[in-house]
Amino acid sequence: LINNILRVYLDIFIIVYLNNILIYSYNYKEYIKYIRTILTYLKNTRLLLNL
Repeated sequence: LINNILRVYLDIFIIVYLNNILIYSYNYKEYIKYIRTILTYLKNTRLLLNL
C-alpha cells in the first residue's frame, strides 16, 4: 500500500522497507525539505504516522 502511495518519490529520495519510510539526501537542507514533502503528501492522502 505505502509503495503505491509513495511511488512518485521511490528511489528519488525515499525507500520503503516493510512499514518504514526511509528518507535520504546528500545534505541536511535537502533532508528537511524531503521530510516536509513526505509529511505534506501523507497528510493530503489522509494517512497517519507513528513516530
